[in-house]
Amino acid sequence: GNAAALALFGWNRGELEALSVTDLMADAQKELFEKNFNPESCGNPGQVRTPAEPFLARRKDGHPFRTEWTVLEVALDTGHGFLAVLRDLSRILEAEAALKDSRERYDLALAGTNEGIWDWDVDAGTVYYSERVCDLFDLQSGLGSPEAWIEHIHPDDRHRYLSAMRTHLKGETPFFSVD
Repeated sequence: GNAAALALFGWNRGELEALSVTDLMADAQKELFEKNFNPESCGNPGQVRTPAEPFLARRKDGHPFRTEWTVLEVALDTGHGFLAVLRDLSRILEAEAALKDSRERYDLALAGTNEGIWDWDVDAGTVYYSERVCDLFDLQSGLGSPEAWIEHIHPDDRHRYLSAMRTHLKGETPFFSVD
């Protein structure tokens, strides 16, 4: 085992080398792994296998953690073997859960204010309109274009709006505001 694998699983080199790959998996995953990596499914050196679902691996202390595996079948002088690249998904899954929680809190706070928001990605040329903005201005939900918004500005106010926008985009004002 390499140093990263030793640190990830918590075994020392001798312990890790004495284990089979299924010893590193949670019990629920062993049958699935053995089904996909059995002698009958072998014999295709160069074949890359990436399970569709993350595997639940197990550390030396028994602690389970989600992983993503990519496995390459290789030809050996003694038959065949597998070279596996494993990625610990723990931090990614924690970040996704935190983002989901944060988004839910934000959505609740926004709903409580009865305000609408919009977000313009200048580089992509798209604008996100919140549900409330879409309701207020009878817009399609989701993404739109900055040009589509201008159609909702009274013709007499468009010059002032566009002038203020250009000034802001040049960095001459700290925020964009038009009354």
